[in-house]
Parts: sequence; C-alpha cells; structure tokens
Amino acid sequence: MKKIISLVLVLTLSLLSLVSCGDRKYDEAEVKAAAKTLISDSVILNDIFWGSGIPYMDDLNTSDGIYFEAYYYYHKNLGFETLDELMAMTEKTFSQKQCDLIESTILSSVTVDDEIYSLARYYQKVSAKDNKTPECIMVNSDWKNLLIGKAEYDLDSIQVIGSEKEIVYITIDATVTYENYEPQKRNIRVALVEEDAGWRIDSPTYISYNLTNK
Repeated sequence: MKKIISLVLVLTLSLLSLVSCGDRKYDEAEVKAAAKTLISDSVILNDIFWGSGIPYMDDLNTSDGIYFEAYYYYHKNLGFETLDELMAMTEKTFSQKQCDLIESTILSSVTVDDEIYSLARYYQKVSAKDNKTPECIMVNSDWKNLLIGKAEYDLDSIQVIGSEKEIVYITIDATVTYENYEPQKRNIRVALVEEDAGWRIDSPTYISYNLTNK
C-alpha cells in the first residue's frame, strides 16, 4: 500500500512540474534554462545581422563594388569562418522560421516588383578556380546599422508567461544604453519553439534605443 501511495505521489509531482498555461504543456525550469542560453547566444548574432555587423577592410584592391573583405580574425574569433558556419551557429539559436527570414532578407538581395530593393549584407566569396572553395566573407559597406545603442539583458529576470499553440512565451528585462542619453529600461516578450534539435528562439530578441522616448 505504501509503495502504491509513493508511486501516485511521484506521478502527481511529475505532472505538476509540467505547467499548462495556454495551449501546450511545458517544463518551466527547462524553458527558463533554455531561454537563458539562447538569449545570451543571440546577442552577437543580433549585432552581426542587424547591428554594427562584421567589420571589413577598407581596401579597394580586394573590394567588389560596395563589398569589402571582412576582417577574418574578427569572425574567426566568434567561431565561424564562412557564412555556412555562421548559419550553422544561427540554427542552434533561432528557429527554422527565423533562419529562413535571415537567409531571405540579410544574406540575399531583396527585390520588389523585379526591382532590387536592397542588396545582401554579406556574401560568400569563393575561389575562381573551382567556383566552390570559400575564400572570404564580403561585407556590404552601404548597409545601415538598424540598431541604436547597446542592450544588456538581465537573464535572471526571465519569466515564463504561457503558451499559444506550440509557442511558449517568456519575458525578460533589458537595459538599453546610448551615448549621451539616459539608459532605458525595457521588458520584452520572446517566443520559444521546441524543434527536433531542442528549444529555439522564434521571434526577434534585439532592442534599439528609442529616441522618441528619451
């Protein structure tokens, strides 16, 4: 009888650990832990794709129109040497939907009614010998930084707030600083989705300083 009661207690506690605040059940501790890692990893990716970007060498001898060769050791120190390796890093942080968006808007030129709206921020230069071997990353020097200021995330402030269909939402506090302006405190909502390889971010995590609300 005691064994049966103990088993029931274990099963009850296991079910209680799965929160159901919305459409799907989830383990709150697991989601929080995943969110901490993913948001931390997203910081450098936000800067690469939407912020100041990969620095480049201002050398016309190696340029291709508005594209200039990236500083190799900068991105090598971040853990990637090619755009394929950068996307492999990105896929460990962002969902497939977000990765597809990055591929189509940042790593590809955008056209509207057959007119080029914007050129890709980066492209992979390959060897002219075989048109395959990667040589270097080329950076669009005309690309404008879309983010103002620097965001710092309070990872300990993460709260899991519920789910909608397969998406679980968390909130996190952040502070955005910009030179000569007062810091701005922000609270943002971030979507997480559980894919085959684990939890991934399914919404933007970048924040820009709001100059209209100084």
